[in-house]
Amino acid sequence: MRHFATWAITVGIFAGTAATATAAPIVDFFIDFNDTPVVDLFNDPDNSTQTTPIGANAHIIGIGWDLEISALNPSFLSDTTMSFSSNTAFEVQVRPAVGDDFPGTDNYSSGGVVDLIGLGLDFTLGPDGILYTQLFESFDDFPNAADGFWTGRVTVRAELQETVAPEPVTGILLALGAAGLGFRARRRHPSVS
Repeated sequence: MRHFATWAITVGIFAGTAATATAAPIVDFFIDFNDTPVVDLFNDPDNSTQTTPIGANAHIIGIGWDLEISALNPSFLSDTTMSFSSNTAFEVQVRPAVGDDFPGTDNYSSGGVVDLIGLGLDFTLGPDGILYTQLFESFDDFPNAADGFWTGRVTVRAELQETVAPEPVTGILLALGAAGLGFRARRRHPSVS
């Protein structure tokens, strides 16, 4: 059984520009957790998964987290993992509690958004623009049951592809042209009383 109810997605604008020649907008997407279970090994159907529509061919350039992670004994905090991927199966895995090889509850923060470009881990979403995320265990102590839980927020920073909008003058001319055609059609076909 997949777990969907404990996720929430919100969007925020990041005041910055991309390090490319174009001025593509950079947007932060927030994934909120509320006691979201971490269940089995990667790609198990019982895992908590989420799809987030970000935008066609969006460039994923950063990931950050502020989380409270719990691991049930004998599971380790370091076993809890989150993956990010596109439909082309590129994957980045995040283990906020790496090195904490013991059960319990603790808080973890990236201290901001981690620069994936600088780490060589940035990737581009496919034409569907969907980011796929999954919580899973790197070692499964309780098959088909929760080994731990996440509460808090993960930030995904994306550089969106520029959309081409018509110039205002073009839009006005199109509107005037359509109005003119309507007026002309009305004059040619007088209404019958």
